Amino acid sequence: MPNLYLDCYDPPCLQSFWYRILEDEERIYWLNCNIRFLSNDAWGVRFMNMFEFIQFNKEVIAAGVAEQTGKTVKPSQLNWQADSYHIYGKDIQAAKERLFDCVGVMPFDERTMLFKMILSAICTNRLNRELFRRLRSMMRGSE
Repeated sequence: MPNLYLDCYDPPCLQSFWYRILEDEERIYWLNCNIRFLSNDAWGVRFMNMFEFIQFNKEVIAAGVAEQTGKTVKPSQLNWQADSYHIYGKDIQAAKERLFDCVGVMPFDERTMLFKMILSAICTNRLNRELFRRLRSMMRGSE
């Protein structure tokens, strides 16, 4: 409801979720999700936000639907839309040094991370764990 934020200097970036479940020939449910943001900080938090929503869809939405229906529910597509996708000026030099200047000279495996490394990084961050816990409980109706 964008009209609620007409006078707000700093409106929420997350605008909407849209889910659709499709059943395949083996009777497995596949959870598809569209997420829309006003703005994404491409260098700072975008990656962590995407990872958190992937985990949220898997551990809260898909698991909740599976629990209520008794069906197998697996995460499928995640369509991420942002009206503004940017790198803040304060991050330009770091992005240049750590990404843009390295693409042509650094091997692919040195520019990427394994899932278990990402999960470990998230699990050691208390703020992310707390956010994930609160999102999960909100979806279950306990907050």
